[in-house]
Amino acid sequence: MNESKLTFTRHVLIGGFIIGAIVIIYFSIIELFNLSGTMYNLFYYGLILVGIIVSTNLYKKEEKDVSLRYGKAVSFGVLQVLLAALFLFAFVLVYYTYVAPSGIEELIATMEQTMIERNTPEETIEQASSLANQYLTPVTMGIMSFIEVMFWGFIMSLIAGLFTRDKSSKSNFEKTMENIGE
Repeated sequence: MNESKLTFTRHVLIGGFIIGAIVIIYFSIIELFNLSGTMYNLFYYGLILVGIIVSTNLYKKEEKDVSLRYGKAVSFGVLQVLLAALFLFAFVLVYYTYVAPSGIEELIATMEQTMIERNTPEETIEQASSLANQYLTPVTMGIMSFIEVMFWGFIMSLIAGLFTRDKSSKSNFEKTMENIGE
């Protein structure tokens, strides 16, 4: 493996670890203070975006001779988010299994209370509760967290790639279009 690939891998690992730590700390704060809402989710996605942009810019700063095209910038972000999502999966699994096993029960109770407030029929509430009890386990919560972080992390990587790619390196398409115009 050449030095450039080692540096790329090292930065992906460091960035993924830092983004994962930030996501876990944010998850812990949300759980500790029982917060929810759109604003908290937007802030969460913003943290991921900022983490990707900062770590990609640090990579570019260290590797001055490497051209970071859009595709490589996106893959850099996606790999970091993959690592962060794996960390979050492991954390959620441990959290809901050992630290707060009652957290899932509280989630189901909140769901039932919301359904009662919306005048949902009792039969529907019972069916939803039995399904939730059956499917909401620490493993499924971890899988859902992993999928959510990967989905939004991919979106954030696409956005971060626009800001972090080298503007001077042109794609073959852009070079061809310039030649057509001449």
